[in-house]
Amino acid sequence: MRQTLFLTILVKVIICLYAFLMAFASMKEINSSARIPNLLNIICAIILLIACFQTIDWFKSTAVIVLVVFQLTAITNGLKNKSFHFQHHIFRLILTAILIFFVFLT
Repeated sequence: MRQTLFLTILVKVIICLYAFLMAFASMKEINSSARIPNLLNIICAIILLIACFQTIDWFKSTAVIVLVVFQLTAITNGLKNKSFHFQHHIFRLILTAILIFFVFLT
C-alpha cells in the first residue's frame, strides 16, 4: 500500500512538472504563428494540474488525453513553423509513452 501511494505521488509530481513546463513554454511562444496550439497547451496544462488533485481514475484518463494532446500540438507547431526536428519528436514520443506507462501503473 505504501509503495503504491508513493508511486502515485511520484507520478503525479512528475506529470505536474511536465504540465507546468509545457504551459511555461507555450506562454513564452504565445505570440508566435502557432497561437492556437499554444493556447490549447496552456488550457490542457491547467486541466492536468487540476486533475492531479482529483481521484486517481479522473487523473489517469485526463493525463493520457492531455499527454497525447501535448504530443500532437508539438508536431503541429513543428510543421507549422517549418522547424520539424524528427529526433526531437521521436524523443518526445518515447517520453510520452513512458509517462503514460507510469500513469497506468498508479
